[in-house]
Amino acid sequence: MDVRITNLYVDEYSSFVYAADDRGLVRKLKLNLELLETSPALKHGSCISAIGAGGDYVFTRDILGNLMQWDAATLQPRGMVATGQYTLEFAGETAAPNPSQAMAFDGERIWCCNPFGELQAWRIGSLAFERSLSPDGDVLLDSVCFDRAGKVYASDVIGGIWQAGPGDERLKVLHAAETPLGTSHSLVHDARWDRLWCSTDNHGGILIVGLDGAVSERFEFTRDDVEQIAFTGSGAEAFVACFDHYIYRVDNREATPRIVARFGPFKFQVNHVRVGPERTLYATLESGELYAIDADSGAIMAQAFGTDAVWGIDPASAEGFCAGLESGSLLSIGVQPGRHGDVALALHKSPDLGLGRVRRVLSVEGGVAGGALVGISTSGAVFKTDRDGRVEWTQAVGGILRDIVIGPDGSSVIVASEDGHISELELQRGRLLRRLACARPAWCLALDSSGRLVVGERSLGGLGAVRVLDAGDWSELGRLELEGNPKRLRPLGPGRVLVVGNGAFRARMLDTRAVQWGTEYREWVMNTVENGITFGSRVYIVTYGQQLLSFDAGSAELKSVQFSPDSFPKGLAVMPGGAPDEGYLLMGGREFLSVYRIGDQIDPALLKTVYLARDAQGML
Repeated sequence: MDVRITNLYVDEYSSFVYAADDRGLVRKLKLNLELLETSPALKHGSCISAIGAGGDYVFTRDILGNLMQWDAATLQPRGMVATGQYTLEFAGETAAPNPSQAMAFDGERIWCCNPFGELQAWRIGSLAFERSLSPDGDVLLDSVCFDRAGKVYASDVIGGIWQAGPGDERLKVLHAAETPLGTSHSLVHDARWDRLWCSTDNHGGILIVGLDGAVSERFEFTRDDVEQIAFTGSGAEAFVACFDHYIYRVDNREATPRIVARFGPFKFQVNHVRVGPERTLYATLESGELYAIDADSGAIMAQAFGTDAVWGIDPASAEGFCAGLESGSLLSIGVQPGRHGDVALALHKSPDLGLGRVRRVLSVEGGVAGGALVGISTSGAVFKTDRDGRVEWTQAVGGILRDIVIGPDGSSVIVASEDGHISELELQRGRLLRRLACARPAWCLALDSSGRLVVGERSLGGLGAVRVLDAGDWSELGRLELEGNPKRLRPLGPGRVLVVGNGAFRARMLDTRAVQWGTEYREWVMNTVENGITFGSRVYIVTYGQQLLSFDAGSAELKSVQFSPDSFPKGLAVMPGGAPDEGYLLMGGREFLSVYRIGDQIDPALLKTVYLARDAQGML
């Protein structure tokens, strides 16, 4: 099975890189990324969200809130603390898994966030509990750092910044959350200018805040999430990892920072960056790759690990389903019900198309022999192929393409780009027919059967929007704005579209005729809703927190909640089962493809999972 690295730590003194993965394991590597040691698998192992080092130990915090102490030399486990049991304010409550990245070392203690959002300090070596700091309100901390005087600072998942001095019993608000900013995954102390840099999901840049809480700079440079910030030892430079597939090099010698270089584009979203010795950066992608990068040129010097993923699953006539793979190939999925409720999966992977990550493909009639597919890639290309990946045409429209729908009369396709436009192309030859500029990045599309085109636009320094257009002339019929980003749109019938996303969007029905919201599905939704689908009387949604939830479609009553997806779930499709009110849910995501039995009277039951290998060819 391939390896997805979730976080890393560079020990400059011992010249080792420590990398954590989504199975609860830690790996020790040389600076050239040669693997030296892998930790043993443990009963308490789970996806690791934070990693650090102090003294002779490596520390990890997983999504269940378990703090692990490992021997730095051998990676043998030395101790574990279930931090949620040491809560000061939530005794007796059950915490939900969460991926807090808050971890810092103050010389004698390791600090991390427990599952309830309390920041705790543990003595290195003995793992003795020493201190707990709670923020006011129901927020989860996601990053922590210290200033020169040893005061602790933390950022939360709604954009707030907190502080506490040595004698404080609680965290106090330093900078109140600004709703449009969204999650802050990285809060770092800028020692050169004695201030804080705070990453933002929806701001398109970095918020720079003084130690008095006043905003000194809104440093904007991207149209996507900003993930992690890392300073050089002198503080003269910073490197910023972004979801736009780039790492930015920032000159911090003057009080006003400026971008001096941009490294990439990398295969996928960059979520972590660390500064190592000898002008080397170490970075990870959301897909799990680990890179060693020249800090001056941006050249990749070494690479290790990584995974594949299914982002969307769509019907392919009588041949089952089709999907695009992050590795750049097409995946044909044959699904055949068997005996005793079994489902057989016949998978065939095409060669790499050479167009970058394939986000979604749709089945169309005609084209080259054997049927045709039309799809989009993150290189900005729209393409048409046969089922084996032989390309009929490609057309570059620009930007990272996120969604595609077949046009109203079946003779064209419409695509959405993060560059902020939607484009319509002729299906037969790929000729560009028209383009509409959007005020914000266009993230998702749906064409309902009542002749309306729905466009989802992500927030960027403000609110996200769902716009309803006339499918013929693209005139706007109405729009609805909310805090957050719509991520997927699924047409369900005349005038009905299921909208899912993060922030306030979550999962809700949209009436496209009246342009107004209908039923909202929100109970137990922990974070970004990645996709949603309906079958019978139920709505099924999956989240970035690896949840599968089912609701009654009409009343929004929560019917079941489980954390059964193997990794990050993305694509969803349904097919009928043996009984009228029973069916199968096909779920694809990072590293896996799963089948569940579903029905009006059935909580989703996982039947089987196939694991995706990046280097596999032919049948999987």
